[in-house]
Amino acid sequence: MTLAESAEVVGALRRARRKQRVSAIHWVGALYQVYIVGLLAIVAVTLASGAIGDDRVSAATLVDVRAHGPAVLGTILALAVFMGLRSGSRGGPLALEQADVRHVLLSPVDRGVALRGPAWRQLRFLCFASAAVGATAGQLALRRLPGNPAEWMAVGALFGVAVVGVGFGSALVSAGTGLKAWLATLGGGLLVAWSVADVFDKAPTAPATFAGRLAIWPLRTDPLGLVGLAAALVLVAAGMRLVAGTSLEAAERRTALVGQLRFAVTLQDLRTVLVLRRQLAQEKPRSRPWIPAMRRSPRFVVWQRGLRSVARWPASRLVRVLVLAAVAGLAIRGAWSGTTPLVLLAGLALWVAALDAAEPLGQEIDHPGRTDAFPMERGELFLRHLPVVALVSIVTGLLAGVVALVPVGTHVPAAVALLVGAVAGLLAGCGAVVSVVQGAPEAVDMLAMSTPEIAGTRTVFRTVWPPGMAVLGTLPLLAARRRARRAGPASAQRRGQRGPAPARGGRAPGRVGPPPRRHPPVDQDRRGADVAHQGHRAPGRRARGRRGPRGRGAGRVEAHRPPGQGRRARSRQEADRQATAAGQAEAQARRARPRVPRWHQRQAHGAEEGPEPMSNDVPALRATGLTKTYDDLVALHPLDLTVGAGQSVALIGHNGSGKSTFLRMAAGLLDPTDGELEIHGFELSDVEARATTSFLPDDPVLYDDLSLREHAEYISRLHGGAGFDDYAESLCERLGLTERIDDLPSRFSRGLRQKTSIVLALVRPFSLLLVDEPFVGLDQPGKGVLLELLDEVAADGAATLVATHDPAYVDRVQRSIALRDGEVVFDGKASVDQVLGLVGG
Repeated sequence: MTLAESAEVVGALRRARRKQRVSAIHWVGALYQVYIVGLLAIVAVTLASGAIGDDRVSAATLVDVRAHGPAVLGTILALAVFMGLRSGSRGGPLALEQADVRHVLLSPVDRGVALRGPAWRQLRFLCFASAAVGATAGQLALRRLPGNPAEWMAVGALFGVAVVGVGFGSALVSAGTGLKAWLATLGGGLLVAWSVADVFDKAPTAPATFAGRLAIWPLRTDPLGLVGLAAALVLVAAGMRLVAGTSLEAAERRTALVGQLRFAVTLQDLRTVLVLRRQLAQEKPRSRPWIPAMRRSPRFVVWQRGLRSVARWPASRLVRVLVLAAVAGLAIRGAWSGTTPLVLLAGLALWVAALDAAEPLGQEIDHPGRTDAFPMERGELFLRHLPVVALVSIVTGLLAGVVALVPVGTHVPAAVALLVGAVAGLLAGCGAVVSVVQGAPEAVDMLAMSTPEIAGTRTVFRTVWPPGMAVLGTLPLLAARRRARRAGPASAQRRGQRGPAPARGGRAPGRVGPPPRRHPPVDQDRRGADVAHQGHRAPGRRARGRRGPRGRGAGRVEAHRPPGQGRRARSRQEADRQATAAGQAEAQARRARPRVPRWHQRQAHGAEEGPEPMSNDVPALRATGLTKTYDDLVALHPLDLTVGAGQSVALIGHNGSGKSTFLRMAAGLLDPTDGELEIHGFELSDVEARATTSFLPDDPVLYDDLSLREHAEYISRLHGGAGFDDYAESLCERLGLTERIDDLPSRFSRGLRQKTSIVLALVRPFSLLLVDEPFVGLDQPGKGVLLELLDEVAADGAATLVATHDPAYVDRVQRSIALRDGEVVFDGKASVDQVLGLVGG
């Protein structure tokens, strides 16, 4: 199909589905949702504004923001690129419906046309959300920093859009080019490491730092700040051009998991969310633990089971926990410096890390039937898992404490850092256990049936309490900070006073004086103590406090640096090189081969005379050295197989023999590990191959918002047919679907959904029919009709390849191919007795 035809058919589908969705939305419910979201947003912004305060930062802090702010903000952009590359290498970022993968992407429409629509819609939503978050961050920043409110909100929104653009564009480019996961991790990780090193002045200016300058334009306008927006535009454009190269195997796997993930999030089922997220990231335990078990027959069996689980963490999980510990440590440092809201970030990071530590406990909860067979009560079993959770969580908290006390810049005293890390880590483990044990909400709950305000409050408390326990663990930090300020030799200054404190007792201006007496604003406390990591100490000695423990920064000199100094000269380089790699992978020119004639053309499709069939010298299917492996599991050994044009073949074998794997590869849903597979002489990636291949799966994949008639019309038009015509109506009549022709398949039983799938497979033109276990779920009349339809398809000259366990079907075909453990063990005309031996053996 041409681009115009593809756009017309796909557009018709989207309009029909949009009409169905809109008709199911009541305007009162929509307004209520808007009201709730708006109310929560206002409350969140108000609370955040109150926590941050309204007092302006000191001149020295303003210098720090100008000097280091772009690098810090650039690290956020680098993380977006890293996450985008990783997501794209795993099949993201598009969350397609499974029906779209099966029907639209396997049809001869242009895949770019089919995928760009969902990509634009997803990008549009993300840009809107990021712009709102960025504008809110700008509104909060203007409370502490000088500048025009409109400018802060505008640059915040633009920076948010740039972050989403580079992340989403990187994901599209990674998915479209088939970037390997290890390469995506390496490239993105190097970019993040470069940005982090730039924050501490340990490396030349990172590319993302230039983009970070956009977010502080009200303080210092730099045209290079537009580099981030330019990179976002280039990456998005390149990603939209390459989106047609998205792997169907990765897309279908991601589609199924994302759908379940969204449902689990809706139910607040955190345990299911964690399991699905690990499956989405293809995160599997190591077959060999990092540390071998010390005893084969341990005394504490449950503890040993938990430790073995931790010892088998994959490298990605170890890195994630270490990164979360570092984030928590940096947040603790920031909270000690005066930014109190960062305790929320510290607690949340430790809680997320503790969820990995609670994995053994979660596996026990997931399988109550298994734990009920253990010779102990389930409660006792769960309690024995707690020490391992506590141990891992405390170690993670101590790592965060080590990061907080590293003597670089403004750090936390060692005793405070380690104590806070241990306590916060322990409470984070408790919160993780609560999250895993409580599971999803009850299906029938009296509170859930009450007013939305009461039910919503309960849901919020249920969701917030587990991570809130970790945040409570950081309270010793705030208490220690308060005591250190009272005891430290900081100068007394009134609330809202700016600039260096006047000398007291004959001291020279710039020296540190007595501590403030009243609740000072957050950054006001830093005026004499927190600027020291960028200032200069008095030569030859360090001043100490008069009483109590030495305050942070005691004896340091407050040296205000003029703007533009204190940071090395940066070389101005263009950051467009991020898009250079994406531009090199342009889409290949469309092949100039003639289209394969569609042999399975019926008069009901508007063809009085079918096209001339292709020469029998060109096989319908040819596999050469075809292999499929999953890690160390070989699902299909090197396979050489040819199915002639118009030949009817039965594919037989026991469960796990490789039948479904082979059919799904032939349909284009699985990527071969090695070897070649051609359909009528065309590669699987060619649109001609999709135009001539119809796949009838064993699991019906249908749209929930299209009727049976709309399904048939849409699928027929996707493949160049006339839509819902006499032949489609005849199929529905023969399968007993006439009375349900205008019903939604979401209301069908398993058998009716299977019959609908049969209609969709046959209503379109094809010359090769792939069928996987078609008789599952069908009643006896339905099986008889399907056998008649398969005979008619073969009589019309189309090749059929049917995987089945029904030995009687081999009498109706010309050839039988038996697989066993991924290898061909029989190829030829088989009897029923032979099939029984092959399948059973």
